Amino acid sequence: MHDEILPVTGIFLDPSVAESTATTLRSKGMAVQLYPIADSNPATFPLTRLETTFQWGKALTSEPLFILGFAVAGLVVGLLLQNVLAGIVATLTFAFAGALIGLWLADRPPVRYREYVRKGAVVLSVHCTADQQPAALGALEQGHAVEVGASSTTA
Repeated sequence: MHDEILPVTGIFLDPSVAESTATTLRSKGMAVQLYPIADSNPATFPLTRLETTFQWGKALTSEPLFILGFAVAGLVVGLLLQNVLAGIVATLTFAFAGALIGLWLADRPPVRYREYVRKGAVVLSVHCTADQQPAALGALEQGHAVEVGASSTTA
């Protein structure tokens, strides 16, 4: 039976501290990967409960407001043109534009992620066995990682 490999990650604001922690983990026989957080996929960045609530609230309120606001703007343009067909086309076009803008705003990465990118943070990813996981977590915490995450199972 082989040992299951579990991912453990930490985000470091200081790359030199991350490199020092990586060296410590390598000396304990763990596979380590270090990369800038800007190279990671923001879609996989975990949201806090507050950020999740905010995303849902933003999607449920801003999207209909953008569609309605842009539809009204299109209706006004149609009335100014004094043409029913032009009014319908303008209303639908503006509503569609409002929907696209609302979707774009709702799909932005979390503020934390953008802030980490701005500060030049790095991600330290450790691939370890279940027996090594507590040591990996401890090393990341002792290295002052601003966020530490671990998985109990593999995908």
